[in-house]
Amino acid sequence: SSENDLSDSDSEKTEKKLLEIVSIPVQHHTRRSFNDKNKSIWSGYNIRSKSKNICFLGDTGYCEVFGEISRELGPFDLSFIPIGNYAPRHILKPQHCDPAEAVKIHFDLKSKLSIAMHWGTFQYSSENIF
Repeated sequence: SSENDLSDSDSEKTEKKLLEIVSIPVQHHTRRSFNDKNKSIWSGYNIRSKSKNICFLGDTGYCEVFGEISRELGPFDLSFIPIGNYAPRHILKPQHCDPAEAVKIHFDLKSKLSIAMHWGTFQYSSENIF
């Protein structure tokens, strides 16, 4: 289960609102110190205006929640999908997408356009970035 529920939104529905930002669930481990493993949430964001709907996933592994996000908040005009730091898969699969999973997320979100982000930003893992 996730602490970050799609039905949780503190946004007010008003005619004057120019931008709405909603936290959305993603899948990633958390740790800020030695004794707090997975004690906090990891989030992406849905950013929408009257004319555009954007999905910013931040950092995530592939999980089934992307279809639910699409049903509740989509379709998306633009999605930012993370690719990187994904090898070796037996260790990093739960928290980081490989290129094939990023494409699957694009289709799950029913995004019109997606941009891969943070590929090659840091060399933490064994995939070849160049």
